[in-house]
Amino acid sequence: MRQLPFAFTLAVFALFVSAAGVLCPAAASAQLDPEVERAKEEALRGEFDQASARLEVALLRDDLSRRDLIAVYEARVFISYAGGDRSALAEDLERIAALDPDHSFDRNYYATDVTDAFAEAVQNRAGRLALEAEALLLASGELEVRGEIHNDPGDLVRTVQLYGRAIGEDWTEAGGSLRMDISGDDSAEYYAEAVGPGGAIVATHGSEGAPLIFEGDGSGGGGVPLWVWIGGASVVVAAIIIIAAVAASGGVSDDTQPTPPMVRFTM
Repeated sequence: MRQLPFAFTLAVFALFVSAAGVLCPAAASAQLDPEVERAKEEALRGEFDQASARLEVALLRDDLSRRDLIAVYEARVFISYAGGDRSALAEDLERIAALDPDHSFDRNYYATDVTDAFAEAVQNRAGRLALEAEALLLASGELEVRGEIHNDPGDLVRTVQLYGRAIGEDWTEAGGSLRMDISGDDSAEYYAEAVGPGGAIVATHGSEGAPLIFEGDGSGGGGVPLWVWIGGASVVVAAIIIIAAVAASGGVSDDTQPTPPMVRFTM
């Protein structure tokens, strides 16, 4: 059997990879940031100084994804374990547990000691990192949007970014807390994002595409989705229709009213 030229084989392989990227865009977009990927490779090759320096630079950026940030901590876990730095190892395992309790370490590279320590870190946590946003109507008539962080191991959340707007208006953005002028009858939309190292969004509550809803009567402080209010209004309308129908029919007949039992005595 005649062998195919190497160049032809390489071209076919390149075509296959390109097709995979087109047919599976989700897989292609799931790639790590190139610098983070390079740092991971350096760490696994034992080039710890270069990897550590690259990882530190990555954490100073403002465009990392949440997945990139987890990969940074994962690479640092490898470096800390190899260098015997148990304190740094525990801190980064705690951060990964807060971000992704279901994270899986590649057992081809990470020792059982590491995976066992991670499982313990997950077990000892109250839960994953979470963000809760709420909107409150102030006495001044302003709407204040706040964000509260839960289960942060210490330094994952650098700031909370809040977004809000009256229905149909442009979004307003602020860090820490957000106040908006709305009339008493206006409803508003809002959401919150917790920003971590490297600019990664580490937790959210609501989003621009699916915001939380504040009702103008002041009842939306807990961020109740719009469909809940629509469903409640439907129930109220149905009840009004039933009451009106009963009233129009003349009410309930006296013959149908319950009467107390009567006891007769005979002499």
